[in-house]
Amino acid sequence: SEATNFASSGNDGDRFESLLQEIDDAYDKREVMGKWAKSNPTHAASLSPENVSDILSKVLFSFDQSAVAGEISAGLGGSLTCRHVLKAVEACPYSKSDVAKAMASNVNDPQNKDDILSLMYAFERDDIAKYFSS
Repeated sequence: SEATNFASSGNDGDRFESLLQEIDDAYDKREVMGKWAKSNPTHAASLSPENVSDILSKVLFSFDQSAVAGEISAGLGGSLTCRHVLKAVEACPYSKSDVAKAMASNVNDPQNKDDILSLMYAFERDDIAKYFSS
């Protein structure tokens, strides 16, 4: 079953909304995400794929997206799935290969990588597939 979207419940929702606002307002979005994940480890580890998409939609510059995706990946730790990566890649159409590479090595279900690879350009697929540990 899909991870519960923690942003939909009470104080957790407020905490997530304040993260989104802080990322929206910040110059260094990677730093904000990293600090939030370290100070809210339980919440960071329970981000849903939709939460990941919401966060990355606040990161407007493609060159920042993979750095923020790396912080999200670190925060999720062993909870990171290919569905998280898929949602991240969909949220970052101009940096999708860099975002996938930033997150792929930490997924707990690398056997499900085909949906992600199908979104990549054909010439990138073999290279990106190597980032998924199996």
